[in-house]
Amino acid sequence: MNSEEQQHYQLAYRLVERKELDKKFKMKLLLFAAVNSGLVYLNFKQNKKVPWSLWTLAGWGLGLVTSYQLDKKSFDRAMRKKEKTAEKIVRQSGK
Repeated sequence: MNSEEQQHYQLAYRLVERKELDKKFKMKLLLFAAVNSGLVYLNFKQNKKVPWSLWTLAGWGLGLVTSYQLDKKSFDRAMRKKEKTAEKIVRQSGK
């Protein structure tokens, strides 16, 4: 495998892994939307004066965004580590 093929493989692998990360986030986002829609509905159906569901929405939303950002950072770090390990293995097998 030449250097150009390795780069294409490396990019393809990163894209596959990134799609998995995005898929997990979309599932979390779907759960967030479903649960919070229900909470907002219950809140305004029962008590329109105190919008307590907005606190849940804001807190969970902040946690969701923070979690995604941390997942992205750890993903990039983990991918660099895996790539270095793979390069080391390729170099050792070529000797």
